[in-house]
Amino acid sequence: MKSPLAHLNEAIAAHQALPLELAISRRSASELKYTVHTLGEAELHTPNAGDIDIDEHLPGLRWWRRPHLHDARYSLQLENASIPAGSINPATFDRDGCLVAESLVQNPLQRGRLTTIYSPLAFGKKRLRNCLKRWTVIDEGLLLATQFSSNYYHFLIDILGKLETAAMLARMGLVRDVPLLMPAGLPGFARHYIELLDLGPVQYLHDKIRVRKLHLPALCRTVNFHRPSSVRYLRDSIVARVQAAGPIPPPTHDRIYISRQDARARANPAEAEVETIFKRHGFAVVNMSRLPVREQVQLMLGCRVLAGFHGAGLTNLIFMPVPQVFELFGAPHDFLSFYMNLTSGLGGRYRGFAAYDTDTATMLRRLDDLLGATLPLWNPARAD
Repeated sequence: MKSPLAHLNEAIAAHQALPLELAISRRSASELKYTVHTLGEAELHTPNAGDIDIDEHLPGLRWWRRPHLHDARYSLQLENASIPAGSINPATFDRDGCLVAESLVQNPLQRGRLTTIYSPLAFGKKRLRNCLKRWTVIDEGLLLATQFSSNYYHFLIDILGKLETAAMLARMGLVRDVPLLMPAGLPGFARHYIELLDLGPVQYLHDKIRVRKLHLPALCRTVNFHRPSSVRYLRDSIVARVQAAGPIPPPTHDRIYISRQDARARANPAEAEVETIFKRHGFAVVNMSRLPVREQVQLMLGCRVLAGFHGAGLTNLIFMPVPQVFELFGAPHDFLSFYMNLTSGLGGRYRGFAAYDTDTATMLRRLDDLLGATLPLWNPARAD
C-alpha cells in the first residue's frame, strides 16, 4: 500500500508537469491562438544512484531520484497579447482575453479543480488596478517572468534559466534585437544579475503592455526536474562574466555552510547549534543574502562542499566546479527535491538529512556522526 506522501508525489508529477501552457477562461485550451516553436531535442537525465545518499526519514526524495525525459525546448508565440502592469508575477492574455498561465497546475489535493497563480480576489484586484493605467503598445517582446520572480531560486532557474531557449530563438532567426520584458519591482540581486549578464534591451512592466508578437520561452524544468544543459548554459554564462570582470581571489574556505538565521521562512530553532557542528567540521558559515551576487559566485567557484537547510541560498550550488551538497530538512518537505536534482544534473554528490522527527540532542549527535563519516569520502573533491 502506498503512503500518503507517495500519492502526493505522484499527483504533483502528473498534474504539475503539463507539456504546454494552458488557459482558463470561457474557451478551452485547444482554442488558444498561439504558435509553438520547437527547439532542440528531448533530453534524458538518469541520476547516478551511487552519488545520492538519502536519510531514511526522507522517503519523498527517494521517489524523485529516478530518470526523467525532458521534452524538446519550445517557445510560444502569441499575437496581440496583453500583459497587465505592476505585478512581480505578471499574467498574460491572448488576443481573445484568455489567461495564459505558464504554471497552471491541478491541485493534487483537490481532484479535478484547476488553480492558477492568482486567487479570484487577487485576480479581480489586479484587473481593477489596471483599468486606471494606460496601455503601451510595442511590436515585439520576449517575456522573462514566472511565478515567485522575487525569490532567488525562481529568478535564477525559472527566469534566467530561459536564456538558453531565448538564445536558440535568436540563432534560428525567430527573434532579433527584441526587448526582454521583465517584472517591475524585482529585488536588488535580480537587477545585479541583469547588469552582470548585459542582457541587452530590457523593458520593465511598469505600464500595461500590448505586444503585437510576444514570445514565451518555456521553463527549463518540469516540476522538480531541471534540464541539465540549460542549467549549464546559465552557469557558464554567469561564470564567464564574473571571470571577465577581473581576477578572482583565491578561496579562503572550500567548505561553506549557508546560514538561515536571518531567514523569514523555514528558519530552524536549532540553527545555531547546527552551525557550531559544521564549524567544528571545517565549514565557514556564510549568510548569502548579505553578499553581492559577484561575491556569491566567486565564493562558489572555490567551494568543494556546500551545506545548509533547504532554502534558496542553495541555488548557488550551480556555480561550484562540481557540486557536493549536504542539505538539511527542518520539516517534512522532502518532496522539494530541487537541490538534489540540480546537484545530480551537474554530476555532483548529494546527501539529504532529516533534522526533525527526533529531539534536538539526538538530531545533533546524528548530524555530527554523519558528517564525520561522509566528509572524508568527499575530500578531495572529484576532479573538475
